[in-house]
Amino acid sequence: MTGSGPSPIEHKTNAEQAYQRSQYITAADLFRQAAAAYRSDGDLLSAAEMDNNAAVSLLQAAKPAEALALVEGTPQQFHQADDLGRAGRAYGNQGAALEALGRTAEAIGAYQAAVDLFTRTGDDEARGQTYQSLARVQLRQGQPIEAVTSMQYGLEGGPQPGFGQRLLRWFLGLPSRLLRR
Repeated sequence: MTGSGPSPIEHKTNAEQAYQRSQYITAADLFRQAAAAYRSDGDLLSAAEMDNNAAVSLLQAAKPAEALALVEGTPQQFHQADDLGRAGRAYGNQGAALEALGRTAEAIGAYQAAVDLFTRTGDDEARGQTYQSLARVQLRQGQPIEAVTSMQYGLEGGPQPGFGQRLLRWFLGLPSRLLRR
């Protein structure tokens, strides 16, 4: 980077520190500065990642419209670069922003795209978290069967489940066990 200003990495580090201190607006501003610095260096994927980080900060600050504006188009950027993991995270961020805006049908689509990509990349933890978000939105949409199914999928394939997760898995499987009798 030319000039005497902070490097993209310095902006990113400062943003992460602000985020850890729950200074979400400051973090979002610093992530945006990192994105601008990456763009000026020609690193468009890192810029898109910083836009997503800024969006997460803005969601924490209850500014979902601003968050959505930052992440729109970033899943496609990552897809074009064949970076499916970051594309999945970008779809998840988009889903969270849409959910916060009450655009639940669109949020479901974004979460489903994220789940598909996390399944393809084998990221079971992110897939499980996204399924939980998807289940929450499906419940709000009045889709209890789909929500239970999403929650079941979200509990599968992750790390060794604890007692609470095993108990929840048992309860969620109860209706299908009863129907088989």
